[in-house]
Amino acid sequence: MNMHPIAVISPLILIMIVYFYIQGNVPKINSVTIRSDKLPSTAELRILQISDLHGKQFPRGCKQLLRKIEKLRPEIIVMTGDMIDVNTRKFGAVYSFIEALQQIQPHIYYVCGNHERKNPLGSAFVNGLAVKGVYILNNRNTLYKNKEISLCLCGVDDPHTKQDRLELAMKGVDDEKYILLLAHSPKIINRRGPVKADLILSGHTHGGQIRLPFIGAVISSGDGFFPKYNKGLYFLSENQLLHIDSGLGTRLIPIRAFNRSQVSILYLKGPS
Repeated sequence: MNMHPIAVISPLILIMIVYFYIQGNVPKINSVTIRSDKLPSTAELRILQISDLHGKQFPRGCKQLLRKIEKLRPEIIVMTGDMIDVNTRKFGAVYSFIEALQQIQPHIYYVCGNHERKNPLGSAFVNGLAVKGVYILNNRNTLYKNKEISLCLCGVDDPHTKQDRLELAMKGVDDEKYILLLAHSPKIINRRGPVKADLILSGHTHGGQIRLPFIGAVISSGDGFFPKYNKGLYFLSENQLLHIDSGLGTRLIPIRAFNRSQVSILYLKGPS
């Protein structure tokens, strides 16, 4: 029996609609384990990295994502920029998301991305975060301690728009301690002089937003086609790692392919 073409095509279209919906609207948890000789052998620090929300509002809010995050029990939360879009004018939904995160873990550290810097109301948004108790780490550093780990937590303002001042971010940092650097764009690794960080956490690329199997990111903002650094964990040297989170939101076109919306939980541990 010959099937009508519509009977064949319709299920395929439905599958594609469901696929793209899940890719962009049902965030996953990306899990990464990182070990260092600088940390005690029994140490573990759970770091949640959130990046590139771009003011996105999920169909059911962020309740499902928040439930997943609560189960992870992060000890600190870091946000690597572009939580708003350049065109975002109302910040209520983003503030509500961050306030809900504070109920899970109040230790939240933030650095700006290019969209905070290009949005005319971006400074007001960041000031609002500071009022709410979010630690703004632009070109600054602080010390985070738990029972086993003493961590130098550094941050630079957006490297994409050249707001980063690495020398200020690293001022007074103890090289003997584990150094974690937040930088919205991985372009920070191209700055002159050494970046004295054991681990750099970035976003910005969206993982290319659209990826191809076995190839990876097709294009990345500011880095052209098939960028070298686009998503995941990279070994820059024997003692330095770069992790790029592909983020929660989208830009220009509201589509992700082979690149599901995500947040990352990083397990920072001592040597095995």
